[in-house]
Amino acid sequence: MRRITLLLLVLTISSFAAFDSYTVGTLGSVAVADDASAIWSNPAGLGVGRLFNFYASYGGTEDKWSDLSGAFQMGCLGLGYQSSSPSLTPDSFLDRFSAGMGFGSEDFSLGFSMDWHGEEIADVKESAFDMNFGLLWRPMSFISVGATATNIFDDKVDGIALPPSYTGGVAFRPLAFDHSLANLLTVSFDVNWSEDPLNTIDDAEQLSWRGGLAIRTIDGLALAFSYDDDGFMTAGINIELTNLSLGYGARLTDAGELGNHGASLSYSLERFEPLADLSGSEVLTLEVGGGLHDDPTPFSLLGGAKTDLTNLLRDLKRVRRDGDVDAVLLRIWSLGGNITPLTALVQELGKEIELTRAAGISVYAFLAGDGTNTASYYLACYADKIFIPRTIDLPGLGMAIHVNRIGGLAEKYGIDLNMITSGDYKSSFHQTTKGATEVQKQAIDELLGDLHEQLITVVGEQRGLSRTQLEELTDAFSIPALEAKEIGLIDEIGYYEDALLACSQAGGDSAESFDSVSTTEVASRLYRDEEWGYCPRIAIVGAYGSIRSGESGRSLLDGSMTMGADTVAAQLDKARLDPHVQAVVLRVDSGGGSAIASDRIAAAVRRLQADDIPVVVSMGDLAASGGYWISTPADRVIASGATLTGSIGVVGMVPSLARLFEEQGIVRESYTRGENADITDYGDQPTAEELALVQQHMDYYYDMFVSGVAEDRGMAADTVEKLAGGRVWSGQQALDNGLIDEIGGLRDAIEVARQLGGIDHPTPDLITYGSLGPIWLEILSPDLVRLLGFGSLVEVDLGL
Repeated sequence: MRRITLLLLVLTISSFAAFDSYTVGTLGSVAVADDASAIWSNPAGLGVGRLFNFYASYGGTEDKWSDLSGAFQMGCLGLGYQSSSPSLTPDSFLDRFSAGMGFGSEDFSLGFSMDWHGEEIADVKESAFDMNFGLLWRPMSFISVGATATNIFDDKVDGIALPPSYTGGVAFRPLAFDHSLANLLTVSFDVNWSEDPLNTIDDAEQLSWRGGLAIRTIDGLALAFSYDDDGFMTAGINIELTNLSLGYGARLTDAGELGNHGASLSYSLERFEPLADLSGSEVLTLEVGGGLHDDPTPFSLLGGAKTDLTNLLRDLKRVRRDGDVDAVLLRIWSLGGNITPLTALVQELGKEIELTRAAGISVYAFLAGDGTNTASYYLACYADKIFIPRTIDLPGLGMAIHVNRIGGLAEKYGIDLNMITSGDYKSSFHQTTKGATEVQKQAIDELLGDLHEQLITVVGEQRGLSRTQLEELTDAFSIPALEAKEIGLIDEIGYYEDALLACSQAGGDSAESFDSVSTTEVASRLYRDEEWGYCPRIAIVGAYGSIRSGESGRSLLDGSMTMGADTVAAQLDKARLDPHVQAVVLRVDSGGGSAIASDRIAAAVRRLQADDIPVVVSMGDLAASGGYWISTPADRVIASGATLTGSIGVVGMVPSLARLFEEQGIVRESYTRGENADITDYGDQPTAEELALVQQHMDYYYDMFVSGVAEDRGMAADTVEKLAGGRVWSGQQALDNGLIDEIGGLRDAIEVARQLGGIDHPTPDLITYGSLGPIWLEILSPDLVRLLGFGSLVEVDLGL
């Protein structure tokens, strides 16, 4: 009798390994499992790489609830526990402890798990150990294939082997051709083959099957059904509430009688699309100040606050997606610029605020601090309402550009800088000259005029002011708060707390005091991706700072970045070799540098194109000279209206300290072989003939630059020549002259890349590449970073 009881328990253990007996619909299928529950159904599902999540269930028969399950996953690791009291042997208890690991990727993964089984019958305890292996293959977004082999070690309970079992399954999503309907319907079918441990039970060694169906009619609500060859039907419902999921399933016999049933609960760090938003009104508060940058350094000796534009764009996108946030409050401090008071990155952020408002989310702006300037007011104009304290004056709508020239100062101390340029405009913003020429002054003035026009256009459109009013405000020095409200430049006079309360009430909250306003952060929010297989990728490669040969770096002094050709070319090649990358966005924010390094980066862009991977350039605040050189090969070039670009030209300097040496009694001896061996030596005064040779050398590279632009942009060389000469253009001027293709920001460039890459998915994965090293270590010792293994290119999901 005991042996028969043991046999029944062994068979129960085998079925126990197939997950809960009341598992609903497609859940439990070896082709669908990809979260914590995969530890039981298919350990390969752990390799998909979900973040922390757990699953728990409790159930049993109509008369007795005794089945308990719990599992959690962290990355590729999973742990599970199951406990049951089988109805066939009510005095017995079964325990199962599981540990597993999956490795692979979203489209193919392998996994294994180890199970320890314990059972107790009439105070007699037995245990067994087994090993399970799994495979999960998702070659396309609409099909998933899974397979498992369990109990393969033939471990025994009191001499009876745990029967090996093999399962194969396939799941389909027939509506996946439309991404908005992809998860609406999932169908699965699993077939299992198990051995009879004693060959004593008729049909014990047989094939069995199970079919499942899951229907998600609306976000957060799923209905599920399954049917197996024993004639049992399972039906259930699953409700998702942001990070929680609640389920109930019941197993019915072919006679309609209730078999097993139970309830389940799961939690995930990745947020579901909820059935209902149970949270109250929340306000997202964002601080914006200093200089905007895509990747600001967190520390520098000279300080200087910088705001990460990428984080701001990501946060505003999350606000539009998850629906928990009803309103956004921008706390705007003084915003700095490179050369001009209005920058491209400020314009990009303004457009993102516009998208957020268009999604039905209120956005208020509070102008804080004593340094409110043109750029901060420009950004505030994109909000629904603007608040300022009564003690703050708004700046007039005038605009200025200042350039300090030190050439005359250097001459005073006996230093001759000897600036040499290819192009009449190339030294327009170079401080080492003694002053701008007339044509340079005209070009700078026209650039300023274009930027000012962009400023007053936006202010007029957003604040509903006439051209006459705007022209009057251009001449104003400052505008007191009361006067600014009367004119219509702002909406309310108040403090931060007043703006916070008003913002909350605009979002539908009934709060009567700012103390009761619920604020939130969205930076750490993650979203659950239910799609199968790899999502198409767009790689975003950053090209920031002065261009040089070697590797990219940061200055410990001021946090500024340098663009190393080794680094950027390697990142572009990494994207080229990634089989899932279908397009690349090259984000450029650079005033130029080395021609050799620039040309190497441009060559890496052309390698991508040779492999049919389109490249779209997104220009930030500055993409001039070498920054424009690396941009021209791209399939499409996009810039904001205030981007400074162009500067097609070459500039150099042959400094001479000869007069200083003479005045100070310093004798410098030179010994040479060759007539021109020491032309660039700082101790000699170059002759006119020597300077002419340097000029000839620079003209060679200038002609290369002009002809390269003409070829890449499909323009006549003489047309490019008229736009070159080192002249700096605004993004709007560059568009009018054919130097770029369209006005837009990073998000626009991503959309264009999606289209050029033939990506039909509306939200492809966005990745960038970086090192794993701490920023301070990168600054202090780049060689140590590489020695410690931190220098490898690591894919980072941007979440934009």
